[in-house]
Amino acid sequence: MKKLLYEDKPVVILHGWGSSARSFEEVRAMLVAKGFPVHAIDLPGFGDAEMPCEALSVSDYAQFVFQFAGRENLGPFYLLGHSLGGRIGIKFAVRHPDKLLGLILYAAAGIKPAPTLKTKLILLLAKMGKYVFSLPVLRYLKSIMTRALYMLAGTRDYYRARGVMKETMKKVIDEDLRPLLPPIRTKTLIVWGEKDRVTPLADAYVMAENIAGSELKIFKNTGHSLHKEQPEEFVDSVSSFLLS
Repeated sequence: MKKLLYEDKPVVILHGWGSSARSFEEVRAMLVAKGFPVHAIDLPGFGDAEMPCEALSVSDYAQFVFQFAGRENLGPFYLLGHSLGGRIGIKFAVRHPDKLLGLILYAAAGIKPAPTLKTKLILLLAKMGKYVFSLPVLRYLKSIMTRALYMLAGTRDYYRARGVMKETMKKVIDEDLRPLLPPIRTKTLIVWGEKDRVTPLADAYVMAENIAGSELKIFKNTGHSLHKEQPEEFVDSVSSFLLS
């Protein structure tokens, strides 16, 4: 087996909600070609990983990553987390700073927005709908209206989640990680797509302002999946950070 050029700089990649390690296969291959050992893993409930027996929190996922690193006998490593994976990365960096060489927060979730007028209106409609659509004559419309409300609220992932993963998503998104940003002392790169509509660009600035010494890289004309939209540029930015 060919010896990797940067064996002392392993990278662990955590995917986003509803995704899997396979979505980062091109990025993984490109980083390996540059000489970095890379571990792209499926988080519990996604990809080929087992479905959890009970709802998981961000802390549970961080513990899963810690246990993975132990099983693989990894020394300090770089953690690249996308969306949900970035949320986990924030928690991991606070709990296990000694395990990290660096942190890459890529379109990371974790900043809980204040409820908007639109959100409050949708919640009101949902409460009214529970009563209105419980009437026998309208009951058949309940699933249609529920789906419409979730789509309007921008929470289609929650609508699509099933069983324990629906409860997991509630636990995960209910936790605001903003207070955990200032304690992070790990070298951090924040990567974002300018036109991200899933995790807004404003969150990137919040993270950059609150993580001391962090570097912010914004990709123009890209959205939430810039690792697929501009994989070469994405990998170039990541590898530059790994070698800095």
